[in-house]
Amino acid sequence: MQELTAQLQNGVLRIDNAPALFDLETAFGEGGESSAAIRRDCFGPQTVLLYVVKNLNNVSEGGDWLWVKSGKYATVPPGR
Repeated sequence: MQELTAQLQNGVLRIDNAPALFDLETAFGEGGESSAAIRRDCFGPQTVLLYVVKNLNNVSEGGDWLWVKSGKYATVPPGR
């Protein structure tokens, strides 16, 4: 287990050298918590994975993990 909170900046978590399969747990304060087994789904050195929640104040309402394949969110923001 490894704490990555210090790597979270402006809502972006960058995980260098992520393993092929890992478990990611997130906490949204009073809104709740979430966890998921993540399997790397990329062939390039970097990719972007978004966790889109339906209600930030109540995470238990659900959310989706989305790999970004194209568009403005497809690359890691500069300086990250």
